Amino acid sequence: MRSLVEKFLHQENIVFKSVIELPNHESIKRAVEEQLGISLISSVAIQYELKAGRLVEIPLNRLNNLDRSFLLISRGDQEFNPAETAFIELLEEL
Repeated sequence: MRSLVEKFLHQENIVFKSVIELPNHESIKRAVEEQLGISLISSVAIQYELKAGRLVEIPLNRLNNLDRSFLLISRGDQEFNPAETAFIELLEEL
């Protein structure tokens, strides 16, 4: 998944520095649920959390151009910090 996202960002001439890397989907989901940030993740990996309302999708049209289905996720009640807001705005401009 990471290589697909990096390829997409490279094709769009976007330089992006990852702040943290987690080893698996469960770690990513728990970090987002604990409001440690937002994440791009495979839509298949978060179906339960979406249905349960534990996580929400942040709609981004251009992510549909990838070979797989990815979602930008956060907690539903989360207020974004400046870095997260800038990241969302960058992705929305694509």
